[in-house]
Amino acid sequence: MHDRFWLAIGLLPGRRQRPDALRLAPWAALGAFALLMGLLFLGTRGLMEPDEGRYAECAREMLVSGNFVTPTLGGEPHFAKPPLTYWLIAASMTALGRTEAAVRLPTAIAYAATVMLVAWFGTVLWGRRTGLVAGIVYATFVTTFAAANIVTPDTPLALWEALALFSFWRGFTARTPTERWVWPAVTGAAFGLAMLTKGPPGLLFLPAMLLFRRLPAGRRPGAAPVISLAGVFLFCAIGLSWYLYSVWTRPELWSYFLGQELVGRVLGHHHRNHQWYGALVIYLPTLLVGALPWCLAWPGIARRWQRSLGGERPLTAMTHRPRTLLLALAFVVPMVVLTISRSRLPLYLLPLFVPLALVTARGIVQAVEGQHRSLVWNLVPLRWAQALPVWIVALIAARFLLAAWPNPSDARRLYRSLPRGKGVELVVSEPGHNGLAFYYARDEGNRALVEYAWWPGRADSDGRVAITDEIAEESRPTDHHHLFVVADADCDRLKALLGAAGATIRQTAKFPGGYAVLTAARTQAPGG
Repeated sequence: MHDRFWLAIGLLPGRRQRPDALRLAPWAALGAFALLMGLLFLGTRGLMEPDEGRYAECAREMLVSGNFVTPTLGGEPHFAKPPLTYWLIAASMTALGRTEAAVRLPTAIAYAATVMLVAWFGTVLWGRRTGLVAGIVYATFVTTFAAANIVTPDTPLALWEALALFSFWRGFTARTPTERWVWPAVTGAAFGLAMLTKGPPGLLFLPAMLLFRRLPAGRRPGAAPVISLAGVFLFCAIGLSWYLYSVWTRPELWSYFLGQELVGRVLGHHHRNHQWYGALVIYLPTLLVGALPWCLAWPGIARRWQRSLGGERPLTAMTHRPRTLLLALAFVVPMVVLTISRSRLPLYLLPLFVPLALVTARGIVQAVEGQHRSLVWNLVPLRWAQALPVWIVALIAARFLLAAWPNPSDARRLYRSLPRGKGVELVVSEPGHNGLAFYYARDEGNRALVEYAWWPGRADSDGRVAITDEIAEESRPTDHHHLFVVADADCDRLKALLGAAGATIRQTAKFPGGYAVLTAARTQAPGG
């Protein structure tokens, strides 16, 4: 059984393969495997609120408005994230339609590309065997596999961060003037793409690179600079141009980008697990559970590495081993930064799984090198080959079950449960229902049929209409129905205001966390 599996993905040689095909087959198979793992059940479940709905709706509004410079949400400027993720989703929806699969496709492709880049990185560091194992390890981490099916900027960000780290290493080991020019430029471009994906968190590996070059192992004569003049130009052109244009057209964004999005995340103004113990609660499970099954090999890898030092202190040994030092810094330095920051979510750690996959693969390969064991394609022991297909099946089954299991955050499920009708205007008064707006506006084909409203006195309007203004329309002749979506606590208040406005309530539907109230159209004024 396991032989057929490894043969199918190209890691067990056939009898009549040509040498060229023999060299390329594992890489082609790894790419196909990574793409398959990313694409599985891509459109099975609806968009999850609030994040997937927000990214999908912003991209949809870009397509409707034709404005690809200023992201909008509910027709109002939305600068919480730079636009690259929206651009990718919009391009995918243009090609494939406004479906869940199209919305998630850029994330799945970024996951597969990162798997291949990690494999290439491992090959450059330690050889083909380690590279292929590193690609398999990264593809089958729980966290990386799960993130490949979730619409956030984090999976594309991990790709650009991995590219920056890889090109930095290629520049550090450059042998020719061309390499010393090309690779720092690629590093700058990669950081620019990361900046355009998620802002300053895209520079997560940069402090580790700078520190690496200050230590003995990073002082190689002839090494290229971290980022060259060409790299700085590409970084500014790709990563900063959108920010500079946005600030030039809207000067008030200076304080927003610097105060809210940068300083606010460090100081915990976003209230995302900002407590002093938040890093432990969020990041420790992400590292341990999210790194299954490969984290089970870490204790053995650590013991073998300790024995290989021959009594030398680990920190001293790393300062003279460039590969080990770079990967250690690429994990530890970002981890310190993320721990200090008081805005914490599990997927913030996603780029750190790149050095983890490389170190894990190296430890696995070292464990079998020089030992007379039965290896599959001279890569991994037989017991790994037997266990890995079982783990892959478990990952696939888990994704299917999560997609099929009813979830109160499923915007498509909520949308299908609500009253609908031709010409009904949706009024959303609670944040976090962007996916509902996406489905409603998509099916109606008219952006004006969705309004984001707010209850006066409760929170900043953020450019939305007042819900009382929408209710007031019920006292005037209108040619359309209203469908109000409100929180549980606001349902009675809404009904009372609608009654005072003389509205006719046709239907009330309960959904998790709120109510939907459908009113009838009024074709003439009261008493007319």
